[in-house]
Amino acid sequence: MDDNVKITSDRKGLAIASLVLGIIGIVTLLIPVVKINNFQVQIEIFSLLFQIVGLIFGILGIKSSKRKSAIAGIILCVVGLLLVVVLNTAYFKESSTGVITTYSK
Repeated sequence: MDDNVKITSDRKGLAIASLVLGIIGIVTLLIPVVKINNFQVQIEIFSLLFQIVGLIFGILGIKSSKRKSAIAGIILCVVGLLLVVVLNTAYFKESSTGVITTYSK
């Protein structure tokens, strides 16, 4: 047996998982949900969870052979986190004014 062989772990699975979680997080955020008893807030919590875990996986997978996938996952997760903040700000601003705007043809 050769004792000079080093076993290195490639973190390409983390990079791919980051990309997939970033996509799933944005898709779950953009699904139109009927607001029944704050159900939309619960969906956004799942999206937030996907984005945070995807961001962590992307940072851990940045030094893998799938570096581009990790970078794309990080970008998607950061964009998803920004969307969560913007949509929640708009939602709470709308609910605090008491004026709900509806658009009809």
